[in-house]
Amino acid sequence: MNLSMKKLVVPIFLDMFLHFITLIINTYMVTKVSVHLVGAMGAGNQVMDLFMTIFNFLSMGCSVVVAQALGAKQNELASNVIHASI
Repeated sequence: MNLSMKKLVVPIFLDMFLHFITLIINTYMVTKVSVHLVGAMGAGNQVMDLFMTIFNFLSMGCSVVVAQALGAKQNELASNVIHASI
C-alpha cells in the first residue's frame, strides 16, 4: 500500500472506530437509566444510520462527478456540481 493510500485509510478508519465507540458508550449510559430506552435508542440509531448512508452515497456520487470534471479540465462544471451537492 502506497503512502497516499495510507493517508486516506487512517482518517476513515479512525472515524468509523470513533463512531462505533460512541455507540457503545451511549448504549452503556442509557442502560443505567432504563432498559426500555435502549430499544428506543436502537430504533433512533437505525434512522440516523439510514440517513447517513443516503448522504454518504450522495457524497460519493458527487465526488466522482467532480473528479471527472476536474480531470477533463472542466472547472466550471466541477464548481456547479459542488454547489448543487451542498
